[in-house]
Amino acid sequence: MNSDIFNIKRFGSYLGSEIRNAISKFGYSGLACALGSLIVYVMSAFFSLVIARHGWYSADITSRMFCFILIMVAVLIQAPKKIYGGITDKKEGSIFLTVPVSTLEKTLSMIIVSCIIVPGVCMAAYISVDSLLCLFDKNCGASVISSMFHGLGNAIATIADFPEELSGIKELLNPLVYIDDMIQVGMIFLLGSIFFKTSKISKTILSLIAFGFVSSMIMTPIVLHGIGPLDLNITNDAEALELINEKMGFIGFTLKHGVLVDTISDTITCLLLATGIYFRVKTLKF
Repeated sequence: MNSDIFNIKRFGSYLGSEIRNAISKFGYSGLACALGSLIVYVMSAFFSLVIARHGWYSADITSRMFCFILIMVAVLIQAPKKIYGGITDKKEGSIFLTVPVSTLEKTLSMIIVSCIIVPGVCMAAYISVDSLLCLFDKNCGASVISSMFHGLGNAIATIADFPEELSGIKELLNPLVYIDDMIQVGMIFLLGSIFFKTSKISKTILSLIAFGFVSSMIMTPIVLHGIGPLDLNITNDAEALELINEKMGFIGFTLKHGVLVDTISDTITCLLLATGIYFRVKTLKF
Protein backbone atom coordinates (compact mmCIF):
# COMPACT_ATOMS: atom_id res chain seq x y z
CA MET A 1 0.00 0.00 0.00
CA ASN A 2 1.12 3.55 -0.70
CA SER A 3 3.48 4.50 2.14
CA ASP A 4 2.09 8.05 2.10
CA ILE A 5 -1.34 6.67 3.06
CA PHE A 6 -0.57 3.57 5.10
CA ASN A 7 2.68 1.86 6.00
CA ILE A 8 2.33 -1.16 8.25
CA LYS A 9 5.73 -0.76 9.94
CA ARG A 10 5.23 2.95 10.56
CA PHE A 11 1.69 2.32 11.79
CA GLY A 12 2.90 -0.38 14.19
CA SER A 13 5.46 1.96 15.71
CA TYR A 14 2.94 4.76 15.99
CA LEU A 15 0.32 2.47 17.53
CA GLY A 16 2.85 1.37 20.15
CA SER A 17 3.61 4.98 21.04
CA GLU A 18 -0.12 5.76 21.28
CA ILE A 19 -0.65 2.81 23.63
CA ARG A 20 2.08 4.22 25.87
CA ASN A 21 0.42 7.63 25.61
CA ALA A 22 -2.91 6.08 26.65
CA ILE A 23 -1.25 4.46 29.68
CA SER A 24 0.21 7.79 30.79
CA LYS A 25 -3.11 9.62 30.40
CA PHE A 26 -5.61 6.95 31.44
CA GLY A 27 -3.45 4.51 33.39
CA TYR A 28 -4.54 5.44 36.93
CA SER A 29 -8.18 5.79 35.88
CA GLY A 30 -7.98 2.42 34.14
CA LEU A 31 -6.45 0.85 37.25
CA ALA A 32 -9.29 2.21 39.39
CA CYS A 33 -11.78 0.75 36.90
CA ALA A 34 -10.01 -2.63 36.94
CA LEU A 35 -10.21 -2.72 40.74
CA GLY A 36 -13.86 -1.67 40.77
CA SER A 37 -15.09 -5.01 42.09
CA LEU A 38 -12.53 -4.99 44.89
CA ILE A 39 -13.38 -1.38 45.77
CA VAL A 40 -17.09 -2.25 46.04
CA TYR A 41 -16.19 -5.30 48.13
CA VAL A 42 -14.05 -3.30 50.59
CA MET A 43 -16.55 -0.43 50.84
CA SER A 44 -19.44 -2.82 51.49
CA ALA A 45 -17.47 -4.65 54.16
CA PHE A 46 -16.30 -1.40 55.78
CA PHE A 47 -19.80 0.06 55.89
CA SER A 48 -21.29 -3.14 57.34
CA LEU A 49 -18.49 -3.76 59.83
CA VAL A 50 -17.63 -0.25 61.05
CA ILE A 51 -20.64 1.97 60.43
CA ALA A 52 -23.67 -0.32 60.53
CA ARG A 53 -21.93 -2.80 62.88
CA HIS A 54 -23.64 -5.79 61.31
CA GLY A 55 -20.48 -7.81 60.91
CA TRP A 56 -18.55 -8.64 57.76
CA TYR A 57 -20.56 -8.32 54.55
CA SER A 58 -19.33 -9.68 51.22
CA ALA A 59 -20.55 -7.67 48.23
CA ASP A 60 -23.06 -9.74 46.26
CA ILE A 61 -23.32 -10.18 42.50
CA THR A 62 -25.97 -7.46 42.14
CA SER A 63 -23.74 -4.67 43.46
CA ARG A 64 -20.67 -5.94 41.59
CA MET A 65 -22.57 -6.33 38.31
CA PHE A 66 -24.06 -2.84 38.67
CA CYS A 67 -20.55 -1.49 39.30
CA PHE A 68 -19.27 -3.35 36.22
CA ILE A 69 -21.91 -1.78 33.96
CA LEU A 70 -21.26 1.72 35.33
CA ILE A 71 -17.51 1.34 34.93
CA MET A 72 -17.73 0.12 31.33
CA VAL A 73 -20.03 3.02 30.41
CA ALA A 74 -17.64 5.45 32.12
CA VAL A 75 -14.63 3.99 30.28
CA LEU A 76 -16.32 4.23 26.87
CA ILE A 77 -17.25 7.85 27.56
CA GLN A 78 -14.19 9.10 29.41
CA ALA A 79 -11.28 7.25 27.78
CA PRO A 80 -11.54 8.97 24.35
CA LYS A 81 -11.77 12.37 26.02
CA LYS A 82 -8.84 11.85 28.40
CA ILE A 83 -6.59 10.32 25.74
CA TYR A 84 -7.40 12.46 22.69
CA GLY A 85 -9.57 15.36 23.86
CA GLY A 86 -6.50 17.55 24.22
CA ILE A 87 -5.79 17.70 20.49
CA THR A 88 -8.36 20.49 20.14
CA ASP A 89 -6.07 22.69 22.26
CA LYS A 90 -3.45 24.62 20.35
CA LYS A 91 -0.36 23.30 22.16
CA GLU A 92 -1.19 19.58 22.20
CA GLY A 93 -2.97 19.75 18.84
CA SER A 94 0.03 21.35 17.15
CA ILE A 95 2.27 18.55 18.41
CA PHE A 96 -0.27 15.99 17.21
CA LEU A 97 -0.29 17.51 13.72
CA THR A 98 3.49 17.38 13.43
CA VAL A 99 3.68 13.61 14.02
CA PRO A 100 4.99 12.16 10.71
CA VAL A 101 2.24 9.63 10.03
CA SER A 102 -0.74 9.78 7.70
CA THR A 103 -4.24 10.87 8.66
CA LEU A 104 -5.49 7.32 8.11
CA GLU A 105 -2.88 5.92 10.49
CA LYS A 106 -3.75 8.51 13.13
CA THR A 107 -7.46 7.76 12.76
CA LEU A 108 -7.04 3.99 12.99
CA SER A 109 -4.74 4.33 15.98
CA MET A 110 -7.18 6.60 17.81
CA ILE A 111 -10.05 4.17 17.27
CA ILE A 112 -8.05 1.05 18.15
CA VAL A 113 -6.55 2.54 21.31
CA SER A 114 -9.49 4.42 22.84
CA CYS A 115 -12.41 2.33 21.57
CA ILE A 116 -11.00 -1.22 21.55
CA ILE A 117 -7.79 -1.72 23.55
CA VAL A 118 -8.52 0.46 26.59
CA PRO A 119 -12.15 -0.72 27.11
CA GLY A 120 -11.12 -4.31 26.39
CA VAL A 121 -8.27 -4.25 28.91
CA CYS A 122 -10.45 -2.60 31.56
CA MET A 123 -13.19 -5.18 31.03
CA ALA A 124 -10.80 -8.13 31.16
CA ALA A 125 -9.07 -6.75 34.27
CA TYR A 126 -12.35 -6.12 36.10
CA ILE A 127 -13.63 -9.60 35.31
CA SER A 128 -10.32 -11.17 36.38
CA VAL A 129 -10.21 -9.34 39.71
CA ASP A 130 -13.87 -10.15 40.33
CA SER A 131 -13.30 -13.84 39.58
CA LEU A 132 -10.33 -13.99 41.97
CA LEU A 133 -12.41 -12.24 44.63
CA CYS A 134 -15.17 -14.83 44.31
CA LEU A 135 -12.60 -17.61 44.36
CA PHE A 136 -11.18 -16.50 47.72
CA ASP A 137 -14.50 -15.44 49.29
CA LYS A 138 -17.31 -17.87 48.56
CA ASN A 139 -19.80 -15.54 50.26
CA CYS A 140 -19.58 -13.24 47.22
CA GLY A 141 -21.51 -15.81 45.22
CA ALA A 142 -21.08 -16.11 41.48
CA SER A 143 -18.56 -14.00 39.58
CA VAL A 144 -19.65 -11.42 37.02
CA ILE A 145 -18.52 -13.51 34.05
CA SER A 146 -20.19 -16.72 35.25
CA SER A 147 -23.40 -14.82 36.03
CA MET A 148 -23.43 -13.45 32.49
CA PHE A 149 -23.24 -16.89 30.90
CA HIS A 150 -25.61 -18.42 33.45
CA GLY A 151 -28.14 -15.67 32.75
CA LEU A 152 -27.67 -16.17 29.02
CA GLY A 153 -28.28 -19.91 29.37
CA ASN A 154 -31.47 -19.33 31.35
CA ALA A 155 -32.73 -16.77 28.84
CA ILE A 156 -32.07 -19.11 25.90
CA ALA A 157 -33.83 -21.96 27.71
CA THR A 158 -36.80 -19.71 28.41
CA ILE A 159 -37.34 -18.85 24.74
CA ALA A 160 -36.29 -22.23 23.36
CA ASP A 161 -39.80 -22.87 22.07
CA PHE A 162 -40.14 -19.56 20.24
CA PRO A 163 -41.49 -19.90 16.68
CA GLU A 164 -39.06 -19.72 13.79
CA GLU A 165 -40.37 -16.27 12.86
CA LEU A 166 -38.94 -14.92 16.13
CA SER A 167 -35.72 -16.94 16.15
CA GLY A 168 -33.63 -13.79 15.79
CA ILE A 169 -34.51 -12.78 19.35
CA LYS A 170 -32.63 -15.79 20.72
CA GLU A 171 -29.55 -14.95 18.66
CA LEU A 172 -29.53 -11.39 20.01
CA LEU A 173 -29.01 -12.73 23.54
CA ASN A 174 -25.39 -13.60 22.74
CA PRO A 175 -23.17 -10.96 24.48
CA LEU A 176 -20.64 -11.17 21.61
CA VAL A 177 -23.22 -9.53 19.34
CA TYR A 178 -22.83 -6.29 21.27
CA ILE A 179 -19.06 -5.92 21.00
CA ASP A 180 -19.48 -3.69 17.95
CA ASP A 181 -22.06 -1.63 19.86
CA MET A 182 -19.49 -0.95 22.57
CA ILE A 183 -16.93 0.08 19.95
CA GLN A 184 -19.59 2.29 18.38
CA VAL A 185 -20.26 4.09 21.68
CA GLY A 186 -16.54 4.72 22.10
CA MET A 187 -16.30 6.09 18.56
CA ILE A 188 -19.22 8.45 19.17
CA PHE A 189 -17.49 9.99 22.17
CA LEU A 190 -14.13 9.98 20.39
CA LEU A 191 -15.65 12.04 17.58
CA GLY A 192 -17.26 14.36 20.12
CA SER A 193 -13.98 14.71 22.02
CA ILE A 194 -12.02 15.83 18.97
CA PHE A 195 -14.87 17.89 17.46
CA PHE A 196 -15.96 20.03 20.41
CA LYS A 197 -13.43 22.24 22.14
CA THR A 198 -15.24 22.59 25.47
CA SER A 199 -17.85 20.58 27.42
CA LYS A 200 -17.05 17.68 25.13
CA ILE A 201 -19.09 14.94 26.81
CA SER A 202 -22.11 17.14 27.54
CA LYS A 203 -22.24 18.44 23.98
CA THR A 204 -21.84 14.92 22.58
CA ILE A 205 -24.77 13.65 24.67
CA LEU A 206 -26.92 16.63 23.66
CA SER A 207 -26.03 15.98 20.01
CA LEU A 208 -27.10 12.33 20.39
CA ILE A 209 -30.43 13.42 21.88
CA ALA A 210 -31.00 15.92 19.07
CA PHE A 211 -30.04 13.33 16.43
CA GLY A 212 -32.39 10.76 17.96
CA PHE A 213 -35.25 13.27 18.04
CA VAL A 214 -34.76 14.33 14.42
CA SER A 215 -34.38 10.71 13.26
CA SER A 216 -37.59 9.66 14.98
CA MET A 217 -39.45 12.62 13.46
CA ILE A 218 -38.28 11.55 10.00
CA MET A 219 -38.52 7.77 10.28
CA THR A 220 -41.81 7.39 12.17
CA PRO A 221 -44.05 8.69 9.34
CA ILE A 222 -42.09 6.62 6.79
CA VAL A 223 -42.47 3.41 8.80
CA LEU A 224 -46.14 4.02 9.51
CA HIS A 225 -46.81 4.74 5.84
CA GLY A 226 -44.98 1.56 4.84
CA ILE A 227 -47.00 -0.55 7.27
CA GLY A 228 -50.33 0.94 6.27
CA PRO A 229 -53.62 0.31 8.13
CA LEU A 230 -53.52 -2.64 10.50
CA ASP A 231 -56.23 -5.04 11.53
CA LEU A 232 -55.60 -5.35 15.25
CA ASN A 233 -58.40 -7.85 15.81
CA ILE A 234 -55.95 -10.62 16.69
CA THR A 235 -57.22 -13.70 18.48
CA ASN A 236 -54.20 -16.05 18.55
CA ASP A 237 -50.43 -16.26 18.10
CA ALA A 238 -50.68 -17.50 14.52
CA GLU A 239 -52.57 -14.37 13.47
CA ALA A 240 -50.02 -12.19 15.28
CA LEU A 241 -47.14 -13.85 13.41
CA GLU A 242 -48.99 -13.50 10.12
CA LEU A 243 -49.51 -9.80 10.82
CA ILE A 244 -45.81 -9.35 11.55
CA ASN A 245 -44.69 -11.18 8.40
CA GLU A 246 -47.22 -9.76 5.94
CA LYS A 247 -47.89 -6.21 7.11
CA MET A 248 -44.64 -5.43 8.92
CA GLY A 249 -42.17 -6.94 6.49
CA PHE A 250 -39.03 -5.25 7.78
CA ILE A 251 -39.99 -5.81 11.43
CA GLY A 252 -40.67 -9.46 10.69
CA PHE A 253 -37.34 -9.81 8.87
CA THR A 254 -35.57 -8.14 11.81
CA LEU A 255 -37.16 -10.49 14.34
CA LYS A 256 -36.05 -13.47 12.28
CA HIS A 257 -32.57 -12.19 11.33
CA GLY A 258 -31.77 -9.95 14.29
CA VAL A 259 -28.02 -10.53 14.31
CA LEU A 260 -27.68 -9.84 10.59
CA VAL A 261 -29.65 -6.60 10.78
CA ASP A 262 -27.79 -5.50 13.93
CA THR A 263 -24.38 -6.29 12.41
CA ILE A 264 -25.11 -4.46 9.15
CA SER A 265 -26.52 -1.37 10.89
CA ASP A 266 -23.65 -1.23 13.40
CA THR A 267 -21.04 -1.71 10.66
CA ILE A 268 -22.50 1.13 8.62
CA THR A 269 -22.66 3.37 11.69
CA CYS A 270 -19.06 2.58 12.65
CA LEU A 271 -17.87 3.32 9.11
CA LEU A 272 -19.69 6.66 9.14
CA LEU A 273 -18.20 7.52 12.54
CA ALA A 274 -14.72 6.51 11.35
CA THR A 275 -15.17 8.73 8.31
CA GLY A 276 -16.19 11.63 10.55
CA ILE A 277 -13.14 11.08 12.79
CA TYR A 278 -10.87 10.87 9.73
CA PHE A 279 -12.06 14.17 8.24
CA ARG A 280 -11.96 15.91 11.62
CA VAL A 281 -8.30 14.85 12.02
CA LYS A 282 -7.55 15.80 8.43
CA THR A 283 -9.07 19.28 8.76
CA LEU A 284 -7.65 20.01 12.24
CA LYS A 285 -5.70 23.26 12.21
CA PHE A 286 -4.75 26.14 14.49
